[in-house]
Amino acid sequence: MRLGPFGPAAQLVRSARGERIGVISFVIPAHNEAELLGRTLVAIHESAQAAGEPYEAIVADDASLDGTGVLAKKHGARVIEVNFRQIAATRNAGARMATGDLLFFVDADTIVTVPVVRAAIGAGGGSAVRFDGPVPLYAAILERVVLPVLLPLLKMAPGCFLFCTRRAYLAAGGFDERLFWSEEVAFGKRLKRLGRFVMLRDFVITSGRKLRTRSALGLLRVGAQLALGQRAGLDYWYGPHVGEATRAPNLVVRSLDHSPMSATHMQTKSLNLIPLKREEVLARVEKMSPAEKAQLSADWLARLHDSTSADPWTYGFSLVHRGTGIAIGRCGYKGPPAADGVVEIAYGVDPDHQGKGYATEAAEALVIFAFGSGRVRVVRAHTLPEANASTRVLTKCRFRYAGEVIDPEDGLVWRWEKHREEGP
Repeated sequence: MRLGPFGPAAQLVRSARGERIGVISFVIPAHNEAELLGRTLVAIHESAQAAGEPYEAIVADDASLDGTGVLAKKHGARVIEVNFRQIAATRNAGARMATGDLLFFVDADTIVTVPVVRAAIGAGGGSAVRFDGPVPLYAAILERVVLPVLLPLLKMAPGCFLFCTRRAYLAAGGFDERLFWSEEVAFGKRLKRLGRFVMLRDFVITSGRKLRTRSALGLLRVGAQLALGQRAGLDYWYGPHVGEATRAPNLVVRSLDHSPMSATHMQTKSLNLIPLKREEVLARVEKMSPAEKAQLSADWLARLHDSTSADPWTYGFSLVHRGTGIAIGRCGYKGPPAADGVVEIAYGVDPDHQGKGYATEAAEALVIFAFGSGRVRVVRAHTLPEANASTRVLTKCRFRYAGEVIDPEDGLVWRWEKHREEGP
């Protein structure tokens, strides 16, 4: 039985090992996180519903002044207001409010995915982590080389996502409120002594905003300050967020009908991606010239005419500029994910609006949506066999050139791919 955002703890599901467990409580500590909290809560709703698990979302609002609590309530979360300005105490306050037998601690700037939610049920531990947009070279090395080796080796859960049973949480004594940083490391060590502790290969997507505003030297300076016991180092966590998130693509995913990954409105820094309806797409096709219709995929046209319900994999999205409300292009997929987990993206921006980064934002949103669905292993794109604007977009989105192929409809093309384990 699938419940809505909330449900009594008496409703039970089973873990992958067949154990009876209760409601999942997602606990989100937050201070002035109105800019990114919305995408976090939407991802929780989408992932938990797609995984078929009963759940609740709890936001522990720690002295926010930017409407964080109001936003959380609009997104269906329960809110507890505290005034600690201390992450460990705020996490514990949220846990005390939770009714579930499983506790998932999620940072307010972090996106969970369906694979992570499914894999975390019935265990304790953490997951791999990816950043949500372009980051400096040192941070990319940290993300791709250092953390994938270091976290599993040390069985050290990243602070942005930890999970455990309520029983283990209580036995471990919760988060140590004497600590203003590294509280998740200390908590993880106590959990490991209690029993099963896993590091998932599946990843969550967390904000790289702090890394985008600091150099490698600046980060080393923070570490030195903390090692010397200087409170200045705490500004890395407790300082203001002003100007940080806006440098990221800042994707927000909003379900329009609360069905998992169906008719979904996505929002980037500059764009609203509005799901197109079947009637709108058919009308666009009818207005096309014979030459334009000849460029359409026969398979896609067949799916379009046979479809009956909202389907972003077939209909795609209209790109609407957030500032002007003007539609500036379209993007989408060439069909639903194949049996091998491959899906192909396509995007186009009207000539008057090209060269402003909108295609990059659209492509990044399509990638995150695809990987977040739990159905996609590889996102693929094809371009003309030459360096052009589209190849630059894919390079910015960290696609890899996979070689030349012959497309049945387009002839010789360059193939580009991005694998799920590489992150969005």
